[in-house]
Amino acid sequence: VAARVAGRVAELVCFDISQEMLRSARRHLEAHGCGNVRFELVSGEGDYAAAHHGAFDFVYSFDVFVHMDLHQMRRTLACAYSLLRPGGMLFVSFANLLAPDGWRRFERQQHYTVGGFYFVSPDIAQRLLHWAGFELCRISQPRSGNVYLNRDLLVLARRPEAPAADAAGDGGTSGSPDS
Repeated sequence: VAARVAGRVAELVCFDISQEMLRSARRHLEAHGCGNVRFELVSGEGDYAAAHHGAFDFVYSFDVFVHMDLHQMRRTLACAYSLLRPGGMLFVSFANLLAPDGWRRFERQQHYTVGGFYFVSPDIAQRLLHWAGFELCRISQPRSGNVYLNRDLLVLARRPEAPAADAAGDGGTSGSPDS
């Protein structure tokens, strides 16, 4: 995915919590002649560098959230929100427990591990995105014959031009995603 994206943007910044994954991505992208890519190691527990806040038009996370538990998903969506400029777009994939192949994979998996999948239902994914302040633009539906659509939930969301009022849905007690 990154090699295709790199050819369509002025600059691609790849973030990961694993130095080894960043090395692998660098080798792959260099082999494809992608010279407009930066690689940054981040902590899964903290925010991304303040210099990146509001710096991106588009953030995508493909086959990453499937390896996170709900708490990490919530933190990472808040970070994605802070990275986007107002009006910026987010594409994210989740392992969909309600999709036919998602359920089949869940049945085969004995327990959650980071190397396995963490399954959510569409309503949980939507709630996490709403909490982070995103507006939902498009949500996939299961489709047989497509491995991703029949297993995952693919979402396109937008950071509103103006901050969402009470995005957390709790009267504002938990603060905004940027706080």
